[in-house]
Amino acid sequence: KFVFVHAGIRPGIDLVEQDEDDLLNIRSEFFEKAHILDRWVVHGHTIVDVPKFEGHRLGIDTGAFRSGRLTAVRIVGKHGKLLSSAG
Repeated sequence: KFVFVHAGIRPGIDLVEQDEDDLLNIRSEFFEKAHILDRWVVHGHTIVDVPKFEGHRLGIDTGAFRSGRLTAVRIVGKHGKLLSSAG
């Protein structure tokens, strides 16, 4: 199970009941409780030097607007592959 979202989701809230502001802006509670999620959440919004796996989240925002490096993930079945442009 995967969810792709701009910023993250609020742990403990069903996907259909997520608040739009959380989907676009959440940080601390999502980061602190990512280990309790029942699915992988692939997100951006918080810039990282390299893609970051933590709990059940994968942060792929490598700040393309300033680094010139765009990162994506390709998921087929249970396997994922990170793709990155040269920065």
